[in-house]
Amino acid sequence: MTNADAPDAPASRWWITPLTVLSAALVLGIAWLTLRTPAELGTAFYFKPDASEYTLIADTFLREGKLGFRLNDILYPSRYLPWFSLSVLLPGQWLSGDLLGAVTAVNVMGIAALLLAMAAGGKAGPRGTGILAAALVFGYPSFAFYSGTAMTEIPYTALQFAVLWCYLRLGDMIQPRLRDWLIIGLLTAWCGAIRSSGYLLLALPLLEWSRIRQPQLRRPALLALVIPSVAMLLCGLLHNFLIFGTLFRGGYAYWCPVPYDYPELVFNRRYLLPNLKLLYQEPVCLATVLALLSVPAAWLAGAGRHEETGPAWKRLHFFWLYVVIGTALLYLPYFYFEGRLWLPAGAFSLLILAVNLAAVAGRLLPPVPALLLILLPAIGWTIHIKSEFNRPPEFVTYEIGMLRYCHSAIPDNSVLLSSSDPAMATRFFVNGTARRIYPLLRWPEYVDKVTMKTRLADPDPFPAHAADHRSPAILAAGIAPFPQVLEETPAELNRLLAEKHPVFISSFEWEQRIGETLKRQILERADMKPFARSRWCTIYRLTAKPYR
Repeated sequence: MTNADAPDAPASRWWITPLTVLSAALVLGIAWLTLRTPAELGTAFYFKPDASEYTLIADTFLREGKLGFRLNDILYPSRYLPWFSLSVLLPGQWLSGDLLGAVTAVNVMGIAALLLAMAAGGKAGPRGTGILAAALVFGYPSFAFYSGTAMTEIPYTALQFAVLWCYLRLGDMIQPRLRDWLIIGLLTAWCGAIRSSGYLLLALPLLEWSRIRQPQLRRPALLALVIPSVAMLLCGLLHNFLIFGTLFRGGYAYWCPVPYDYPELVFNRRYLLPNLKLLYQEPVCLATVLALLSVPAAWLAGAGRHEETGPAWKRLHFFWLYVVIGTALLYLPYFYFEGRLWLPAGAFSLLILAVNLAAVAGRLLPPVPALLLILLPAIGWTIHIKSEFNRPPEFVTYEIGMLRYCHSAIPDNSVLLSSSDPAMATRFFVNGTARRIYPLLRWPEYVDKVTMKTRLADPDPFPAHAADHRSPAILAAGIAPFPQVLEETPAELNRLLAEKHPVFISSFEWEQRIGETLKRQILERADMKPFARSRWCTIYRLTAKPYR
């Protein structure tokens, strides 16, 4: 067998021993027990609108074969492209038979991320490095949390690690085969489909492609690398054209014309300083600083010059710098800051830290003590993370239970006064019936939005800031899915009570959501009597006060 036929160098497997296999199984087993999230907790809807909309896209496609989600049983286009929902969440829902099972797919992607971190660490460091890498990534402060939600952060991190693994393997090959280029091309396309910044990873395998010396392989390899990402980008443009009637204006601009129709509100240098101050408080900052400090120590320990792991060590660090710098260039001037956007960069930094700590330990100690110094902290850290981990608060579980109870307890033609996310309320309460939601308050997602089918060229006045979703010009030109809420027009309750549809409100809303002023305005117009009671809530029926 020639070197060209043997893509895996001996360095990729030399560290596998009974002790390391047992340690890896222990770390991954503890991680799975931590990450495994019961679907009934409802964490698929924990983040609104992101997680709830991702989940509902897959659910609507499974139930109706349509893309989008419903508000009061009217189908609306999603602000997100459907690829994450269809490729990651839908299998979890289909296998579990429950839309809340979407979170199980993210649990699995979390374990996949740890396995890939383990593989990459093992390729670039001494024996046991991969196990330490998996333990440190698992211990990133928000890794376990987001592994239990229907969000893109963990699948995106897993796919970035998968691209990294393929990139490291390319360095082991004298002549990569066409399928190797195709695999990394497909993974990069999937990464970009989940989060568009993932397409930028294509630059790294393209650098490897530029070194191909065989003329007969250059063109097929380039096509295998590029075509999957180009195909996904074209699918996104086609989706926009079919749904919104234009190639380059999608769901974000439809639901949030402010800021996405106005680039100066999306990216601006004035966001740099505030975002830097917020970044300083995030764990990615400490993780990256520690990783940077570990690089010279590992270099002095000979990590970059090791015959078997040195090339992978260099390539790993190049990939890490590309990811971290790219993340900073993208998100520091961005109008919206949230720590979860930096999670993949933080996970990469902890992978680097693990590799470099293991390299220093391997240089300072004999093989067996060095291995124990790597494995024992990895196992201890994993156990510590499991003991300290707290699942997301159960208010989503309660809210879903309340909506499901209202669905089962009140008539099919009812109106429910609600401040729940109307997309979630439509799925669990309306659910194909004649029921409908009437919003109590303006702040819930979708209730606060104004949709725009086309861009408003010169809004007057111009939106004051990136969150000015209901600026006067946009409000005048757009369409509000919920033009009225009871808080703003309490007299609307008289009209609702005069209709033939019975009107209800839950104790959840009455006791926890609405203020005293709105309560007084409701009681001035309606009598409120208990209609049904369960552990989730008491449902009250509202009837018009008798004329006096």
